Amino acid sequence: MPGIFSPTGNVRKRRILAALTDAEPAYKNRHGRYSLAVPRVGEFIRRQKGERGA
Repeated sequence: MPGIFSPTGNVRKRRILAALTDAEPAYKNRHGRYSLAVPRVGEFIRRQKGERGA
């Protein structure tokens, strides 16, 4: 298995990030860093608040 700093390791990381951004759970923010999106997390939070009576 390639090390984290090997050239093949970097290629693998780029492929994984490309696959995640194509599937849309990950995106590049305005600072060029990758962030992870959680679909419908707002709905989940509202349900949790409703169950607790808040």
